[in-house]
Amino acid sequence: MQRSDAINELATALAKTQGLLKSASKDSTNPFFRSNYADLASVWEACRKPLSDNGLSVIQTLDIKDNVSVLETTLLHSSGQFITSFLSITPKEQTPQAIGSAITYARRYSLAAIVGIVADEDDDAESAMGRKDSQTREVKYAKPPQKIIQPQSTTKTEPADTKPIVETEKATGDPKAYTPKTQGELVGASKHYFNKNSQDISTALNKQIPDTAEELRLAWLNLCKAWSVT
Repeated sequence: MQRSDAINELATALAKTQGLLKSASKDSTNPFFRSNYADLASVWEACRKPLSDNGLSVIQTLDIKDNVSVLETTLLHSSGQFITSFLSITPKEQTPQAIGSAITYARRYSLAAIVGIVADEDDDAESAMGRKDSQTREVKYAKPPQKIIQPQSTTKTEPADTKPIVETEKATGDPKAYTPKTQGELVGASKHYFNKNSQDISTALNKQIPDTAEELRLAWLNLCKAWSVT
């Protein structure tokens, strides 16, 4: 982290800002972990006016350090005081889709962190631990547990409306002619055309979750290519 010599005015303004912040709307769904999160637009919507009203702004830029892309997120005050955080971006593939998705992901987390917004559901570090079911929770008891908690069913329901997919297939017979508009439709199209599930998608996309309409379009084309649709 870097900062100006003094941050007293910035700190005062940020304290006032955080008193005005509302929770970001968790209106996006991650089908791979079956959780909701606030996308980048929702995080900005939650903090833009409170920041501006208190003389604060945020700048996010990219730099290259030691051949690694680094996102620099700077919280600025009208006095000239600032705080800058750094986050390395290391997508597994150097494709435009993978890089763009990783940048969006990094921007969302960095903006939420420097302003103080919760953008994701707290899963008690389940996904970070690499466990198969990120929704499994350890139940803590005041007394020793008397019952064994059975694991949740592994049966998954793919969230998608397949009607437009079927109509597209009848009209063209070409999966690439279909464009998913949501993450759920991406999962449904993968199941319909290729009999692939969420885990297959996650593997093919190196766990880079498409977020915007353009990312969903590029992700679908990449999946068609990966699954040998020419």
